[in-house]
Amino acid sequence: MSGILTFLSLFILLGVVLTAVMLFNIDNRDIIDVKISENGEETVKFESLSMVPGKETEYTVLLYSEIEGKCRVSLTFEKGEKCELENYVYAVVEAETGVVCDMLLAELFEAGEICFDCEFVGKEPAEVNITYYMPENVGNEAQDSEAAFELVISVSNE
Repeated sequence: MSGILTFLSLFILLGVVLTAVMLFNIDNRDIIDVKISENGEETVKFESLSMVPGKETEYTVLLYSEIEGKCRVSLTFEKGEKCELENYVYAVVEAETGVVCDMLLAELFEAGEICFDCEFVGKEPAEVNITYYMPENVGNEAQDSEAAFELVISVSNE
């Protein structure tokens, strides 16, 4: 009887360890594919970004362009009608060159364009990572609030 209990205990322990390994390795980023024609632009809509203090939401934008070589990418954050979190949520934008910006949404709306260079090789996409986060010290003033905005992405070789 004790042999069966030992076997079951080891089996359960193995299941817990495998589950923990799987959860640790899951990439919880949302992938957004953006295809841009030569010297064109596309818009990505964020209709209800909800955040919790101390947490972050990550997106990977895969930029596909008809242009090859070094290009200028510009991101313009345009405020939507309902954007109660603009003074509480930060956006970190990372490209192949590193961190491009780490700013409040409200600052991004005022900044206009955020520009950086990307290299497009063949049909491979350029990867831009955007992480939205709300600091832990944000209190009840942001409870049940959300942010709606558009991200206009343009690529040019000029």
